[in-house]
Amino acid sequence: MLVGPKSLGITKLIDSMPIVLAGAKRSAGAKVAPEIANKGYCGSKSMFYYGVKLHVMGISKPGALPMPEYIGLSSASCNDLAVFKQLAPELFNCDGFADKAYINLDDNLRYKRES
Repeated sequence: MLVGPKSLGITKLIDSMPIVLAGAKRSAGAKVAPEIANKGYCGSKSMFYYGVKLHVMGISKPGALPMPEYIGLSSASCNDLAVFKQLAPELFNCDGFADKAYINLDDNLRYKRES
């Protein structure tokens, strides 16, 4: 859990997922969307792929799906932490839940990890 200073009881959820345009075997010859797509690795699925990452930040709503507040794309090789640093100002005065790919202990962000 990421905790921003002076939380107002708002909870935001942050995650990313791969959008595979070509699997590992066909990634060498892939030519789709070269402006943004490239080779990357998805640790949770243990796979290499050619494509992009979808990043979503939503506001938690008890008993319902989160309300999307940010939806963006990055190249497959882009580290999730780079996207998180752009979203960090949006987490002011709220609690945030994200996987550990978004946390860099060497960085002195305004957030701390809680168990």
